[in-house]
Amino acid sequence: MTERHTEEFSVLQTLVMNKYSVFAAVVAVSLAKPITWKDDSHSAKSCPIPYRPVADRCLMFDTFHKVTWHDARDFCHGYLSELAQIDSADLLKAVVDFIHDEGMAGHDFWIGANDEEQEGVWKWPDGSDVHMGTPFWGYWTSPSRQEPSGGTTSNYCCMVSEYFYYFFDCWGTDKRSPLCEYRQQ
Repeated sequence: MTERHTEEFSVLQTLVMNKYSVFAAVVAVSLAKPITWKDDSHSAKSCPIPYRPVADRCLMFDTFHKVTWHDARDFCHGYLSELAQIDSADLLKAVVDFIHDEGMAGHDFWIGANDEEQEGVWKWPDGSDVHMGTPFWGYWTSPSRQEPSGGTTSNYCCMVSEYFYYFFDCWGTDKRSPLCEYRQQ
């Protein structure tokens, strides 16, 4: 084995012995070795495995787990990332297109927006404000109201397949799939 392979194997063995999943260990090793993806609709972007480039971001859509919002955040932290910050209409469109193109329609996702600190003041994990209203937040027609509308019981942002992946404020105890974003430092 080369010195690099020996080092990678040592990290992998340590992580596995510390009760991390094999998948998490492989991701930890691969973060140092990004993969470049390129297709007809996206420019080349280097993202570490298991992240995929979507617009200008590196995202991981974990459709294998359905967890609470806090568990989803912890899951992303375990992969050196944060719940996704979908802060532009172009990115929202790219995410929804990616979900459909990759056959993930039908899965609901947690993203990073929440109003835990102050009711009605929605923030992203980096502390920036969440854009309110259209085109991000869903709209109910009966009775007529724009999301977020859950009050103090619904403090966490989710994207729900049934409602075309608009943002909704959801109970943190609901079970949904994590949508993680890796930001290179």
